[in-house]
Amino acid sequence: MVIHRLRDFLTQEIINTIVKEVVDLCEKESNNGNAKRLQKHIAENKKAMDNLLKALESGQAVNIIAKRITQKKKEQVELSTQLLLETVQHPVSSMKDIHFS
Repeated sequence: MVIHRLRDFLTQEIINTIVKEVVDLCEKESNNGNAKRLQKHIAENKKAMDNLLKALESGQAVNIIAKRITQKKKEQVELSTQLLLETVQHPVSSMKDIHFS
């Protein structure tokens, strides 16, 4: 009897509402502060590299700038790797992925 009542209750509309709530929850978890912080650092790092490349092109302290560019490239790889790991830990599923009939 319980199963029959649940089947009556779980209409397509209610199932869609539940699926949407699950998707929203997954999105909230994936948009945590750590991922946003990493994205900000990646953008700042890219801007710093662009500025260093401009200085290098203008002929300023070539050796020092070349070392900083190498350092910034390493930081960029590390930050991108951390962001990828963060993204993998909190995947966002679509309604189609979650929905089952």
